Amino acid sequence: MLWAVILLSFGSFAAAAIGGNVGSMFAFQSAETGDTRILYQRFPTNDIVQFNISGSFATTDDTSVHFVVALGTNVFPGTPLAGYNLGPGLSSYGLYFLDVNLIVTEVYVADGTVHHGTGNACPDCIQNWAFTASPNTIGMYVTATADGARRIGLLSPDQDAIVEIDREATGEPYVFARLPPQNESRNG
Repeated sequence: MLWAVILLSFGSFAAAAIGGNVGSMFAFQSAETGDTRILYQRFPTNDIVQFNISGSFATTDDTSVHFVVALGTNVFPGTPLAGYNLGPGLSSYGLYFLDVNLIVTEVYVADGTVHHGTGNACPDCIQNWAFTASPNTIGMYVTATADGARRIGLLSPDQDAIVEIDREATGEPYVFARLPPQNESRNG
């Protein structure tokens, strides 16, 4: 079951409880247990940080696991974040962001193993295809299925359209496609 909530911030806000200013945020929750992963970009380091919480803020004070997922030296300042959770629980999930060269990048966890990097370190990771985004991209989305199909949406490098980077299944190549032209209609 896919559970994803994308929360975007424009700018940053102070977050004393997590040690710095926070940019874009993303969270997902296990449908079975309520366990939650909250990921955010921390300023001024630009690190992407994850913390794990075993329920809502109102029902728990357990945020014992708090770690850097991607070092800020490799992350575009103000990157949007998007991700997916394929379950069961939180055993298979992934995160997408922009690196310092605006290349769409992913980190994913499958059966407790973290996958990231390029080439042999992560042969199935999207960064191997070097798709770039506009520096004005403030939002991204991702849909995912258990067979490895992915659709990652963002603003095109020329800022002219919403584009998707699609893959039909694990091991298949990614394809870059623009949103087809639409006839604008207005209600009322």
